[in-house]
Amino acid sequence: MKHLRMIFGCISVIIFISAINISCEKNKISRRLLETGNLSELPVTVNNTKYVNSREGLRVRTEPSLWGDKISLFPHRTKVSIIEVRPEIVIIDNISGNWELVEAGDIKGWVFGGYLSENPNDLFDMYIAGSYIDQGKVQACYWKNGERIPLPVPENAESSRAEKIIFSGDTMYIAGVHGGPYLWGFVPCYWKDGIRFDVTEISGWIYKQLHLSVNNTGDVYLSTRVEYEMSSGFTVWKNGVIIAEPSFGNPRNFGIDGFDIIDDDIYYTGISSNSTSSSATYWKNGDSKELSAPSRSWAFGINKFDERTYVLGAYYTDYNRDGIYFYVNCYWKDGMRTDLERKKYSSDDCTGISVIGDDVYCSGYDSMYVHENNGLYHKDIRACYWKNGKYTDIHPRGTKKSVAQGIASDKRDFILVGWYNSVNEEFEDEEGDQACYWINGNERIDLAGFHAYSICMK
Repeated sequence: MKHLRMIFGCISVIIFISAINISCEKNKISRRLLETGNLSELPVTVNNTKYVNSREGLRVRTEPSLWGDKISLFPHRTKVSIIEVRPEIVIIDNISGNWELVEAGDIKGWVFGGYLSENPNDLFDMYIAGSYIDQGKVQACYWKNGERIPLPVPENAESSRAEKIIFSGDTMYIAGVHGGPYLWGFVPCYWKDGIRFDVTEISGWIYKQLHLSVNNTGDVYLSTRVEYEMSSGFTVWKNGVIIAEPSFGNPRNFGIDGFDIIDDDIYYTGISSNSTSSSATYWKNGDSKELSAPSRSWAFGINKFDERTYVLGAYYTDYNRDGIYFYVNCYWKDGMRTDLERKKYSSDDCTGISVIGDDVYCSGYDSMYVHENNGLYHKDIRACYWKNGKYTDIHPRGTKKSVAQGIASDKRDFILVGWYNSVNEEFEDEEGDQACYWINGNERIDLAGFHAYSICMK
């Protein structure tokens, strides 16, 4: 009987403590309701999973605040369990979201929910093609979410670089060159999931960056402008072999400047000329479409986003006392031209285009041409981008030159890739160049490498 009284006594104590805890929680809720009048502002306990959607990783903190101590960093695509969601909406990095208490493995803490996705299909990996320096040689490589992966080249190659990266389905294709050390010593090639394929050698030397396309049957097309002894020509390789010249123009002139395959349609971009004028033009499966501009114009790239056709190009405006022509870069959206704002420098170079919703983003750089030592040189080269034609300078402070060479986007961010140099200002002097990328034109992140040429999201 004595033991029973002890048991009943313990149970009574437990019930009493539980009642106190419940009462305290009710008091907290009552106070919160009195303060806000809104039950939705109370912390919500949940039990589901989400995925980290931040290529730089997501910081885990001790408290639901930027002032909370950092516990860890969850990598991109980490699967986390949601324990609690704070009701307050906050804005960080121009993204709105809640603070969420999460757990993954043995790590538990608070993260900003703006960088979490419920659907793993919303997550994109970032692939960048470029080069790095290894024992004094420039070596081709690519980066996946910032991790550098070398590409195989011949042992006797003096130099190599990866210039273009795309996906066809789940297969990765990269275009580049190897050889050197001089311009006429390079051999174009492509890598299919890391395996290199060389193309038929050419008698000239590569003048511009390579284009890369793959059709629905897996045929691989490389193309570029090639300089010969007395002329320039546009060359296309199909599965490593040079194909016939297009019937609507001679590639060994300045008429053709770009090639792409989109939805199995074959596109060329360039110039069509008559006795009085020259106009930016693109050809789709051999049919031409001229594009309007105030003066002599040319087209050098084409893309499709949401069934709309975007053509990159430029047109001349005037020239200065040194005989250097000024020109304006532009793009045509379904034939309607938008000029890219030009700053005080004599030339801008647009290097790529991407679209998020109704906004059109272009990558590039502006510079000033000057005559020095009987030659024409780029000076004051500054990375930039354009949003719907409006110019934004992203040149890093304290550096001599910078270039935004490519652009891509997912559903939320646009990423610019390129390089900068803190020592040398001339475009042709590459010693000290540092590969990097910019997120939404703001945060710059360095890559372990030399140059970054191209980016795609997968």
